[in-house]
Amino acid sequence: MSDTLGWGIAFALFCYVLAMGLTLVRLLHGPAAQDRVQALDYLYTMGMLAVLVLGLRYASGMYFEISLLI
Repeated sequence: MSDTLGWGIAFALFCYVLAMGLTLVRLLHGPAAQDRVQALDYLYTMGMLAVLVLGLRYASGMYFEISLLI
């Protein structure tokens, strides 16, 4: 794996974790039930994308199958 790809994967994972953290705040303190449902939907979408990026990082097809299950 090239150095640029490694930095890109690390940056993408950081962005996904940051987005998941902010979404968790919205999930816990959302003003309406619709906001909480949308935050939960976004949370598992970000989780699936983080698993896909980890699959690229470790060059394993198992992570892609896990993301399909999510």
